[in-house]
This record gives sequence, structure tokens and C-alpha cells, in this order.
Amino acid sequence: MKNKLFWIRALLVCWIIGIFALSMIPEPGKHFPLPDLATIFLVLHFIAFFVLFFLFYLSFSKKNVEVLWSSFLLCMLISFLKEWEQLFVAGRYFAVEDLFFDGIAALLAMGLTFVLDF
Repeated sequence: MKNKLFWIRALLVCWIIGIFALSMIPEPGKHFPLPDLATIFLVLHFIAFFVLFFLFYLSFSKKNVEVLWSSFLLCMLISFLKEWEQLFVAGRYFAVEDLFFDGIAALLAMGLTFVLDF
């Protein structure tokens, strides 16, 4: 079990690093053509934070309602820090709608986990 938790936590750290690395790309779409940026970013935000919730949830050794809410709040913290980081990247800005979509993805993952795991 400890070995499994180690790998889940290692994957969680890599996933978070990937989220922050991708959010530091200046002016996405400027250096390479992308069709519909709004739709692509919406889907990427959803996938990133849906998976992030599960990784946070699985990284806890206990599984209860407090862990569900803790995982959600940690997702929102990462989302906020990611948006704050973008204030310092050329062509990027703090987007409240991204926080909203990240939260929706985490809430859906939380609901799915609640239904399947409890």
C-alpha cells in the first residue's frame, strides 16, 4: 500500500508541475495555430482538474467525506495559484472563468467519487 501511495503522490506532483508549466506558455496560439482556443482550453481545464481531483483523493490514505472536500479545496488552491502565476506571463491574465471551470471539473469528479466510492 505504501508503495502504491508513493507512486500516486509522485504522479500528483508531476501533474501539478505540468499544469503550472503549461500555464506559463506566453500567448498561446501565437506561436502555433490553434483552431478554437476557447473550446480547447475549456476541455483542457476540465481534464486537468478532473484528473487532479482524483490524484489528490487517491493520495490520502483514508477515504471519507473530509478527504473529498480536502481534495476539492486543494484543487481550487492549485487553480487559484495557476491563475495568479499567469499575471506574470506575457499575454496571459487572471481569468475568473477558468477558476469556475476548474471548480466545476473538481466538483464533478467529487460527485463521481462520492457515488462510486461510498
